[in-house]
Amino acid sequence: MSRNILVTGAAGYIGGSIVADLLSKHPEITKDQIVAAVRTDEQAKALSTPGINVLKLDLSDEQAVINEISSHKISVMVHAANSISPGLALPLINALAKQKEVAGKPTYFIHTSGLSAFYANSGWSCRVNKDTDAVFETEKEFADSYPVRKTDVMVIEHAQAQGVTPFVVVPSIVYGRGTGAWNQLSVMRPGLTRASLKLGKVYKFDENILFISATRPPCTAESYMLF
Repeated sequence: MSRNILVTGAAGYIGGSIVADLLSKHPEITKDQIVAAVRTDEQAKALSTPGINVLKLDLSDEQAVINEISSHKISVMVHAANSISPGLALPLINALAKQKEVAGKPTYFIHTSGLSAFYANSGWSCRVNKDTDAVFETEKEFADSYPVRKTDVMVIEHAQAQGVTPFVVVPSIVYGRGTGAWNQLSVMRPGLTRASLKLGKVYKFDENILFISATRPPCTAESYMLF
């Protein structure tokens, strides 16, 4: 079934890489099916080059979001603009619910979270969890102690209540150059570099941290296609 896809944060590090992945690796998805939501005219100009649909859209304006979702017949939304603000995510879900009601077809909301939601220092349970465990029930239990978890829970529960099928992608640290048309730099690496230069020293992780999970932008973008 042909589905139109809206990517929020399409000028960003992850969102831009998702758009690039759709264009370069998925010939079954045409340019007409891809809609990129951005914040500025400069971003819109940069993303218009590949020939996709680009919207300068205020995600906090629910009526504007509803109008654009309806106009472009969006059935799949990849939300890569923000992971901690339910005030941005929930109106998007409401718009998908209205589109489902009008079109009579399923709609899907793919939310970008973050691995920090499952760090002990963010209040997550220290016990080891398996994929087969009740991870979401545990996340609900600790939701109020960390905004990323709280947003995850609100997204899932609100989408289910509205009849929209939700998914949550949890990227680890993403490093390396992005493949999008606008921002290709990670927030973390330049920030760590600037901090080290300012302090004149580089800190290491605590000795009890055995490894830090990390992935590159193309791999991260491809994980969204699994849905």
